[in-house]
Amino acid sequence: VYSVERTFPGFFYELPEGYFYGFPQIDPLGVKVAEHSGGRVVADPLTVQRQLDAGDLERVAQFVSRYLPEATTVRSTRFACTR
Repeated sequence: VYSVERTFPGFFYELPEGYFYGFPQIDPLGVKVAEHSGGRVVADPLTVQRQLDAGDLERVAQFVSRYLPEATTVRSTRFACTR
């Protein structure tokens, strides 16, 4: 059974290398960690490029290694924001 303890809420880091956020593990997929550092302006959401970007992965992996050292950088899944 997965549960969220009150001592580990969602988090947001505003760093020189970008903005990163996440949520505690609430299911078997693990902790959610993502980057929110601007991005491209999209006029039509149906045309958003949702392919995996190696640079995005590397920035998040570096963040996890530095600021969440007890977490793994092995991905269980990945999603692009849709809104």
